[in-house]
Amino acid sequence: MKLKFALAAVAFAVTAEAGSPALAQTPPGIELKNVLRSDLNGLNNQETIMQYLTIAPKAVVPWHTHPDGHEISFVVEGELTLKEEGKGTRTLKAGEGFHVQPGTPHTAVNNGASPTKILVVRLNEKGKPVAVPWQKK
Repeated sequence: MKLKFALAAVAFAVTAEAGSPALAQTPPGIELKNVLRSDLNGLNNQETIMQYLTIAPKAVVPWHTHPDGHEISFVVEGELTLKEEGKGTRTLKAGEGFHVQPGTPHTAVNNGASPTKILVVRLNEKGKPVAVPWQKK
C-alpha cells in the first residue's frame, strides 16, 4: 500500500496513511523512499515500515510524534541535530543510531553542508497514523 507523507524525519519522517486527517505535503528539502512494508507475524496487528530518508542541508523536519509506533533510525551519511521534547538536543553523525519512543515529540535539522541520509525502521500498529504534527502548548 502506498503511503503519503505528512512530514519527513530521521526517523524523523512524519508519515500518515492515505486518507488520514494528518496528511500534508512533504517539507522542502526532504525526500522519502519506501523500502519495505510488512506484517509482523506473532505480534498482533503490528507492521514494520522501512524508509530511506534524505534531508538536504538546512532542511528542517517539523515537530511531530509517532503516537502508536517506534522509530528506529541509523544515520548512513552526514549529520543531524535531533531535538526531543523533555530530552534536549543531540547531534548524530554517520554510523550512529537513535530510537524515538511512541508519543515523543521531536524535530530535526540538517545543519551540515551536505545531505544527511538515514535508514528508518518503524514498528507501528496497523491502521493507525504513522505520525502526526505536534505543537508545543
